[in-house]
Amino acid sequence: MTETEAARVLDEVAKESPRLYERLYFALVLAFRNVRKAHPARSSYSVQVKTVVSEMVTEANRAGEAIDATRSKRDVLDALRALEAHEFGGLFLGRRGHKTRFTMWLDNEEDAAFYRALRARVGHVSAATLSARRPILRHAFALRPGFTVSVELPADLSRPESVRLAQFVRSLPFEAEVSNKATSRSRSLRRGAEVRRSQQ
Repeated sequence: MTETEAARVLDEVAKESPRLYERLYFALVLAFRNVRKAHPARSSYSVQVKTVVSEMVTEANRAGEAIDATRSKRDVLDALRALEAHEFGGLFLGRRGHKTRFTMWLDNEEDAAFYRALRARVGHVSAATLSARRPILRHAFALRPGFTVSVELPADLSRPESVRLAQFVRSLPFEAEVSNKATSRSRSLRRGAEVRRSQQ
């Protein structure tokens, strides 16, 4: 298969949902470029579907659009299955500790043509642009009835980073800390007064 033929297939597949596929194609180029940069000698590359969805959500947010990550993941899985049906890459659902991922083999003629067509479709993406883009996930936590906290974190949040974040959160309840210090001081003053009365 040639790059031109692969491009025609990408166009045909994208007709079903143009905006979804344009975002998907862009996210795939970014994700595959990052893993290829980290491991240039490999003949096959895998990207986590979670990373692709996160990039699509981030791109939509930048465009001022709010999209649901859960629904987006279902749409992305359907879209990747459609690409797989055209012999582009392979979708592997997460099992036994492995993440759901999409894999392409550059020593395969169809996959190589598919990747070249993707890059040509998306256009040149500079290294500076890629380094500035970090997939972000938005998390919501019901702190108390009627009050939900939202926080944006990197999609590849590491364990050490999560520990640092937890330590930061534990440092936030200033009022409780002040109250505890005031209570401790009050007890010390009472004990001092009792000692002075007993000495009189």
